[in-house]
Amino acid sequence: MSPTPRPATTPQLGPPQPPPPIIKNQRPQTAPTLASHRVDRSMENSAVLTRQLAAYIAASHRPSRPLAARIASAHRAADVHEQLTGHRLLITRELVMAGARYPPMP
Repeated sequence: MSPTPRPATTPQLGPPQPPPPIIKNQRPQTAPTLASHRVDRSMENSAVLTRQLAAYIAASHRPSRPLAARIASAHRAADVHEQLTGHRLLITRELVMAGARYPPMP
């Protein structure tokens, strides 16, 4: 007895599937380029420095801290501000004691 050949069958395809839902603010899934990678790094660095600046300024305005520590925090804030903008902040003992804003140096 010879085996009987099977009839060729096509796979059963169901109804077409809808595309996946689009989620708002979803980034496209593409490989990052070298240039975009650098931009993201600089933006991350800028965000870190901005948070550090705010923390140092807040620490310099906290009346529960000793005056020397408040002045040191204000000078650290001036260093970070210079990294961000290229301009230092004017820090004086009187401004720190008064809890005033620190203007940029001329």
